[in-house]
Amino acid sequence: MADTVSKLAAFVFENGAMADEIVFRDVEEEGEIPGLLPEEREAMDRATPLLRATWIGILSACRQAVWNLAAGHPTEEALRSGKTQPNKMWEKRRVVMPLVPGRANCGVALQTWGEPNYHLYVWVWTQVRPRPAAEGAVASLNPPPWRNEHGSFLMTLDGPREGEGYDEIGRRVAEALWLMARPIAEAVAAAQNGGEA
Repeated sequence: MADTVSKLAAFVFENGAMADEIVFRDVEEEGEIPGLLPEEREAMDRATPLLRATWIGILSACRQAVWNLAAGHPTEEALRSGKTQPNKMWEKRRVVMPLVPGRANCGVALQTWGEPNYHLYVWVWTQVRPRPAAEGAVASLNPPPWRNEHGSFLMTLDGPREGEGYDEIGRRVAEALWLMARPIAEAVAAAQNGGEA
């Protein structure tokens, strides 16, 4: 497997809405896209193994880079206990890691989420009770994380670019995630140990 983003994968990342509709379409359930020729579907089917390997390679590199940054930190063991399997990384287009067992988790997604192209999203989710402690822990980040309807803290990063190495992607993604994950993990653990959350 190549360890850099191919021209084909970069094209898919830059044309996310179209790619979501074609590459991730469940043809058996949703039917074929009107007007898509059989030879076009065959071409996409031939490209799918490369794209699958790219998603898994990038998300695996991101997870490994997070583990590397967390080495020696109290949350390292929890982070390494995450078991997102390659098939799930491809199917869900994300990798999830426990941060504070039973209280918080974090992850990386390679998705469009309503945007015209793919981005890498890093996020930390906490249960409701420790969320105020988590908010305080990341209040000084600049730019601040944005929030979704699930209460997660998120940052949006550029999508992978042609020729960019998976390890390079992993490092830049892990650094952004660790900016949120480390202080949130420490705040949630402190609140839990102090009985505040």
